[in-house]
Amino acid sequence: MARFRVTFLKTVYNDTGHSCEICQRIVDVEAGDGDTAQEIAVRCFCDLESVTNWLHHADRLEFAELSPAS
Repeated sequence: MARFRVTFLKTVYNDTGHSCEICQRIVDVEAGDGDTAQEIAVRCFCDLESVTNWLHHADRLEFAELSPAS
């Protein structure tokens, strides 16, 4: 199994209209492929943040493979 890091991000705006991106949470998972890793991370994120849809708390996600499958 490979190890993946999934980062959940949200864009927020200040009172002058400037935006910045905030990391809501980072989830590390082991999975056979990137699609499965994303599914697992989304379920973990929803459980940890007590939301039914990850888009209620984040705008987008990024993921990276930390170590390839052996």
